[in-house]
Amino acid sequence: MIWDSGRIFNLLTLGGYESTALAVNDSDQVTGFATNGVPDPFSFIGGTQTRAFLWQDGTMQDLGTLGGPDSFGQFVNNRGQLAGFSYTSLNPGPLGIPPFDPFIWEKGTMTDVGNLGGTQCNPTGSTIEANSSAI
Repeated sequence: MIWDSGRIFNLLTLGGYESTALAVNDSDQVTGFATNGVPDPFSFIGGTQTRAFLWQDGTMQDLGTLGGPDSFGQFVNNRGQLAGFSYTSLNPGPLGIPPFDPFIWEKGTMTDVGNLGGTQCNPTGSTIEANSSAI
């Protein structure tokens, strides 16, 4: 849920049992993660696929993935660009889970930011500012 102008809004889910809002911008766009009903042995939060979402005007949009089953939205700026991370395949790597890379999502397109040769990479709070003009 989010609280805006004295009102509570239920974000709902993508068909699963859980969603969490992690960031909101000045246009009341929200990102975070939500579960769907698809079983997933590598789920970020357990049980079913976890997907990054963009919530705006009462609607939750699944942002997709970079090729694996899960994604996780972490930041949204005032231009509506989102940053997060996603599995890039379903094949487990050396640590027993699929590799994941950071992404930037803008206008319906998720772009893999890449990494420096590792298997697990995600953006941090210093990567983006919610009020920045671009991610």
